Amino acid sequence: MDQTRPETGYGPDPMPRPPRRGWVWALLSVLAVAALWYTYWPVRSDIQWLGDFEAAQAMARATQKPILLYFSSDQCPPCRVMSRRTWPDDRVEQRVTEGFVPLKVDIADLYRPTPLAHKYGASALPMLVLLNEKGDMVAPPLQGYASPQVLLDYLEGS
Repeated sequence: MDQTRPETGYGPDPMPRPPRRGWVWALLSVLAVAALWYTYWPVRSDIQWLGDFEAAQAMARATQKPILLYFSSDQCPPCRVMSRRTWPDDRVEQRVTEGFVPLKVDIADLYRPTPLAHKYGASALPMLVLLNEKGDMVAPPLQGYASPQVLLDYLEGS
């Protein structure tokens, strides 16, 4: 058996090359990028979230609709999944826009909650609370990820 180097033809190859596995790393990289894109890239929703509690109360009084208070965060993976799967659902969009005054509160740090988060006990994200126009809870809060069907069931129970 001849063990000469193929590129030079001189002497034995001191370190045989391992089989090339570059395609495996390329495939894993593509899959990782696709998974990150799917998880973090938001999908548009037609729900017009308010950001001010007093404005939401005024709108709730004027329209006679309850307030749907949504505590969320950019650093919260279940919140991002809800922004991709739950809120863009046609049934959810229709139910929320027709029956509620949507109010979204972003919480940057659960260890230093906003006064509103402290008032309603937002200790885990995401968290949904149904309120009347006075700001009183009309149903127990819904904590954690909610699929479209779970959210619709929660809203129907109010």
